[in-house]
Amino acid sequence: MVTEEKLTGRELDNEIAIRVMGWNAEKRARWFSEAPCYSSDPRAAAQVEDRINDLGLWREYASALLELTGTQYQSSLPVIVWAIVRATPEQKCLAALEAINNA
Repeated sequence: MVTEEKLTGRELDNEIAIRVMGWNAEKRARWFSEAPCYSSDPRAAAQVEDRINDLGLWREYASALLELTGTQYQSSLPVIVWAIVRATPEQKCLAALEAINNA
């Protein structure tokens, strides 16, 4: 189960910036408002997916995303694809954090 489900909005964006995108946690106060809105902007969420791919964590990410969307592994391929395509930016961010946790 995804452990960061209680993170929302800017807190989630900042966790993504630090733990997935590699921003420096030491300077968090300075750039808190500068982090992209990963959890609400589809284009910013796509950057998170690109980073997950670069890190080689796409399997962990896809697994977490399916769990977050409530999709069963036994579902047909079209159902799985539809769930992934329709995932919200927030779900994508939570799945990315779960993939990092499981790496």
